Amino acid sequence: MTIVVSLRAREDLAQAYRRIAEDNPEAADRVLARLVEVIGMLASGAVDTRVLLRLWEGPRRVFLVVLRPPAQSVVAAPPPAGVREVGVYGSRCLYGNR
Repeated sequence: MTIVVSLRAREDLAQAYRRIAEDNPEAADRVLARLVEVIGMLASGAVDTRVLLRLWEGPRRVFLVVLRPPAQSVVAAPPPAGVREVGVYGSRCLYGNR
């Protein structure tokens, strides 16, 4: 699978990185490294639903952007009661765990 990060997404990520780095440069580096790691997992198809479930049910807010109908995407892995549709943007759906 090929992952394309749009110019807008890159700009948003750069802005988020700069804001985090103002307070904690090491944390900004960790967030960036984790994003690169997750994008690599997505590109390789190595996303393990058990990892997703641990993240989804954990204390942090998690978002998923999917192009497929929920039943055909990773959104089907968490319990339905814990999946909140945040919005639909064209062909993309944004879901959150809180």
